[in-house]
Amino acid sequence: NILKYKVISFDLFDTLLHRNCSKPRDLIDFIGGSKKVLNYKNFSELRLLTQSELEKNGRSADIFEIYNSLNKKLKLPQSTIKKLIKIECDFEKKFTVINKYIKKVFDLCVKNKKEIYITTDFHLSKKRIEKILKFHKIFGYKGIISSCDFGFFKSDGNLFKVLKKKTKEKNIIHIGDNFKSDILGA
Repeated sequence: NILKYKVISFDLFDTLLHRNCSKPRDLIDFIGGSKKVLNYKNFSELRLLTQSELEKNGRSADIFEIYNSLNKKLKLPQSTIKKLIKIECDFEKKFTVINKYIKKVFDLCVKNKKEIYITTDFHLSKKRIEKILKFHKIFGYKGIISSCDFGFFKSDGNLFKVLKKKTKEKNIIHIGDNFKSDILGA
């Protein structure tokens, strides 16, 4: 029973929220396909490769670091980079839907005054994730722990150490969809 735990942590994507596309990279493909903003043939591949290169040593990168590094290859005006970041953030918000089953669990935890955290491996900061949660009317959590804010991922356990320090509670459960990150990492 989840209510026996004092602290409950939820993963964000593919757990509390789902993206309304077949795979996460589709969002990047949509950005790359937008002729209004960018007419760069291999944008989505370069964007994803840049993030992968930055994170290959196990350090989480944020969206600004990703696009600044990407721009060393693309050499676009800074105004275009800012526009691309805004579009990606907007798409992350607009192309997500609430997982109704997990939201019921989340609401049960809120109703029972549990200490709730969102613990996620993601390239958007706490501030930007708050906007996504607000857009979906998800309230009642105590904090957001995003990998890019700390430079750690869940899979190596370091992001969960951040959670444990924040709460100082030993009785924690994490709900997520990824065996390596959300189960083994916890």
